Amino acid sequence: MWPRQAEFQHAAQFNAQAIFEELDEALQPEVYLLGVLMDEAAAPGRPLVCIEPPEMALSDELVVAIGTRDAGLQRLREADTLLTVLPDPDAVATPTVLEFEVDRERRFSTGLRAALQELLAIHHDQHDDVISFCSRPVPVTGGYRVSTVLQLQGRAYRSHPTIIPPDESQGDSVERLAVSLLDAAVFRFLVEHRKRLLAPDPGLGMLARHHDPDELLRAAGRYFMDTPARLINPDKALLRLFSVCNTLSSLRYEGNDSRGGMLLSRRGHPNVEMLLVLTRPVALGDFPAVRKLLEMSNDDISLLCDTDVIYGLGRPTGVYEPIRHDLFTVAFTQHFHWDLLHGGRVLMHVAYGQPTLPKPRVNRLNFRRALEKVFKLRDGAQAERLWEVVQEAARQKRGTMVVISTEARAEAERLRTQSTLLEPVLPTPLLTRLVTAIDGAVLLDVEGFCHAVGVILDGKSRPDRGTSTRGARYNSAVRYVESSPFPCLAVVVSEDGMVDIVSRRKSEE
Repeated sequence: MWPRQAEFQHAAQFNAQAIFEELDEALQPEVYLLGVLMDEAAAPGRPLVCIEPPEMALSDELVVAIGTRDAGLQRLREADTLLTVLPDPDAVATPTVLEFEVDRERRFSTGLRAALQELLAIHHDQHDDVISFCSRPVPVTGGYRVSTVLQLQGRAYRSHPTIIPPDESQGDSVERLAVSLLDAAVFRFLVEHRKRLLAPDPGLGMLARHHDPDELLRAAGRYFMDTPARLINPDKALLRLFSVCNTLSSLRYEGNDSRGGMLLSRRGHPNVEMLLVLTRPVALGDFPAVRKLLEMSNDDISLLCDTDVIYGLGRPTGVYEPIRHDLFTVAFTQHFHWDLLHGGRVLMHVAYGQPTLPKPRVNRLNFRRALEKVFKLRDGAQAERLWEVVQEAARQKRGTMVVISTEARAEAERLRTQSTLLEPVLPTPLLTRLVTAIDGAVLLDVEGFCHAVGVILDGKSRPDRGTSTRGARYNSAVRYVESSPFPCLAVVVSEDGMVDIVSRRKSEE
């Protein structure tokens, strides 16, 4: 399509991995360039569809569908010469030639993107669990229009909550709403790489430099935070809500960190009980005044904000239906940390101005990899049972430990004098909460059956393992795992919130 398309694709792939793996490792981003030949007369004999990298795994039927202009591509190609801007009788002035061309290009590229997106969605529904997002195609030399395509794992993408269904976000319109931080990051990524495709000789030199993922994520956070503002107060919304919350979270009042929170809602919301009403509302941009008022809020009582001013103090009441998407909470948790919540779910966590998706205390993908490495376990049902126990144990605020061993029954018998033995049982979430509430480890076999609780682990200390910076629970897990003659791993939940998966070093297995 053009000489430096490979360099452009390599840079885009690097950028996508830096951005989306930071949000969720399970997204596994893949980027490719999809070019559709729109002017066959200008490039006789060239393929109708060009893909970079060429080895990208797209099915033959998808390539044929794109090449034969299914889903409206042929119609769009023919309509390209017919797109016009009709005079508006009420308009103050007739559009200029430049305005006509800009509007014509925007409408054409938007329609072409929608057709490509439809084809990719149909293909993925039939073949695999991935989801693809296209940028608006850009004309390049040689008669091609090129779109940057970002492909993510569908299950991981859908696991993150949204404010409103994606199909209600108004697509590519100027008023498009970001339905989640992940959606906002996808949109900003595609916009950024479309701009790069519009540059002269895209992929050359500085144009192929790696984009700062933190910068793009901050832009995504700003864009996403505009959504509650527009939904609640479309006429007077403060469309810099992200930076306002960052500033408020950074301010101290008489030495105290920002705590408490704000309820974002319109006045008179049926699920907000007003306790105090300000006769003179405080502008949200008046940081000293808002920070002073914030000192009166706590976990139960919040400032009431319509995204433009603070108008009182109150608290949630009744049963809020999240489908309304008009009541949000900004929770200030510690210095320079805050969360955006909707319907009780955390949609975005922000620390020192950097937005992230809420993450579980223990990473599911890492745990599954550890099971496969240590036990060669590929059975989905077994792995899921073990994951449910570990996930519940990770919620234990006082810390705990789960040990999985191929010889759990024999180990329970060996350590009977320093543990409480059980008849083998598959732990339910309730049982897991109960058995992890006491000191010592929970001992499971690879099938997920629990054989002992309150286990005091033994093992030999080694100078090259363990660390003085961690507590007794972590170091005892390291000693036990390293000394065990059987395959085993330990999941250590510390009181400070850290969760570690401890297994034997690969060189010693």
